[in-house]
Amino acid sequence: MSITPQYQPLYNQVRDLHFQMHDAVNNAGGQGLLNEMQHLEDEIEESKNPRDIESRIQSIQRMLQSVRGHEGDFMDYSHADHFNRIFEQIRMNLRHLPNY
Repeated sequence: MSITPQYQPLYNQVRDLHFQMHDAVNNAGGQGLLNEMQHLEDEIEESKNPRDIESRIQSIQRMLQSVRGHEGDFMDYSHADHFNRIFEQIRMNLRHLPNY
């Protein structure tokens, strides 16, 4: 499948982020998060509506925020906080897509 040029940078960033998150997940409890990341990659690859992609990102962010107060569940809070900040930036970038 060919990714549209306007989605390619986003796809590359999310794919790299997926690999980083895979390395940061410390047990099977993070499988749901990794599944959501795969869905996010798929939606970008399919050039879905940016608002749908943003909704998926918000879902991932809620999962990352759940780590707070539950240290050790599936990821260290410092990693979760780092990824959450990156997703916030991605959401800002999504809003610049022409079909947002």
